[in-house]
Parts: sequence; C-alpha cells; structure tokens
Amino acid sequence: MIVFDKEKYLKDIKENGIGATDQCAKQKMRYVIEDFILNSSYRKNKIVEKVKEIAREYFTGLPDEIVNSEIETMYDESKAVVCDDEARSEHNTKTIHLYVSEMETITKIKDEKLMKLAYATLIIHKHCSQFSANGVEKYHQSVRSCDADIYRVAELNDVSGTKKNKMWKQLTDMGLVKFYVKTNTAFKFNPEWIAMVLFTVPFNVDLKEDKTGEEIYMDVTNYDDLMIYLKHFKGQRNLIRCTDCGTPIERTGNSKCLCIKCAAERKRQSDRARYSRKLAFA
Repeated sequence: MIVFDKEKYLKDIKENGIGATDQCAKQKMRYVIEDFILNSSYRKNKIVEKVKEIAREYFTGLPDEIVNSEIETMYDESKAVVCDDEARSEHNTKTIHLYVSEMETITKIKDEKLMKLAYATLIIHKHCSQFSANGVEKYHQSVRSCDADIYRVAELNDVSGTKKNKMWKQLTDMGLVKFYVKTNTAFKFNPEWIAMVLFTVPFNVDLKEDKTGEEIYMDVTNYDDLMIYLKHFKGQRNLIRCTDCGTPIERTGNSKCLCIKCAAERKRQSDRARYSRKLAFA
C-alpha cells in the first residue's frame, strides 16, 4: 500500500501487524523503522524488537538470527537515509513533477479507462521511485509492482481481472509500461521472497539525466484526488486552480478559490491574528 495518509498508514501497520503473504512487507517495515528513528528516542535494539513483533507473522518459522539480521540491515539503510537533513525534511511529504510531454502521451490514448491506468501507473512510479542523493532529486528505474494502488488511483476497482490483464497487455504493446520479474535464489528459506515483479514507465521523463528541455505541467502535492490533475489537463470545465498553491479544485461556488489545505491554513492564520489582537487589547 502506498503511503498517502501517513498517520493512518502507520496506525494500521502497528495495530494489525504484517501478514505472512503481504507483498509490501519490506516497504511497511522500512516505513515503520523510519518513523521510529525520526519520532522516537528508541535505540537500535529496541526498534529491531518492535519491528520484529509487528512482523511476527511474516517471519514465522525463520530463525531469530536471520530475522534480526534482515531487520538490522533495513535499519542501517533507513538510518543512513533519514538522518540526512534534506531527506529528513522530505520524509513526510513528496512533491512529484508532471511534465507536459507525459500528459500529452497519456491523453493521446483514446480509451478512457486505459488512459486512467497509464496515468495512475506514472503517478505510482514517480511516487515510489523518488529519492534524494547528495541533494539531487532522482528516480529509480523501476519499482515493485503495486497493482492494488494503481487500480485505486485509476478508479478501476470495479473492472474485472480479465479486463485489467488485457489493459496491461495493451499498455505493454504500446511501449508505455514494462514488466519483468527479478529473482533471488538466496531466499530459498521463504518462497514468498524468491520472485519480485517490477515495472517501469518508459515515458517518465524524470528518469532522464537531462530534463532541461522538458516543460513541467504541474507539481503534485494533493494526493487526496490524484485524478483531478488529469481531468484538469484535459480541460474539464468545472475545475479551477487554487489561488495559493495552484492545485486543481472543483468549482462548487462562485466564491471558492482555495483548496482544502490552503483554506485551513488561511483560517489558522486568521485565528492567530485575531488572538494576537485580543492579547494586545487585554
């Protein structure tokens, strides 16, 4: 599951644990580890024990030394990343760029559902593969398959599995998506770990080293309604842009000009100013 609501995501993992067949198990463990590193005073051994308890079902049947080694490796990798000042500041919020050329490629697709699937795949690829190296924003060439999240973003949960498979084949034949399986025979002790399905979005221009000639359409900051960016690019009439942050929003009234986040921030600023004036006259 992709992290769109951080607090809800962490609460669910800590309360329900990580199952034996969870395809996003390692991602969840890393996210929990990063949260412990950033937001607790626990030392390494304590964090390892807590993560081992949360993932107890996932590690069922494995010797403690293997489990500890696996979690300690993830801890060391996470520690190296989140303790960097820039990475720490970006840990909670990701901003991804949508380029005009990408949106044009997607909107040329005539089938509406296929267009949504291509767009959702691009969003997930950018969100999952983004990282920072020496202060430079970079993207991994491929990411772990996150089919459920792609369908959720594309609003295709009511489409049958057979139809989805056909749509993936169409995108593959069009050269817009590539799937491949990575194997690691070292994980013989757990068959669930041997094969890993990865995907790449070839028209993702963030994968290019030189993007100076690429025009940015918009930066994605609102993950509550990702499809609205595609609707806005296609020119849907009832959409306008927030006057503060530029995020597309639905026009529900003549006076509406702010997205939910900016409206809330404006209210907080107004409340603070009102409270300051009250103190001044007290």
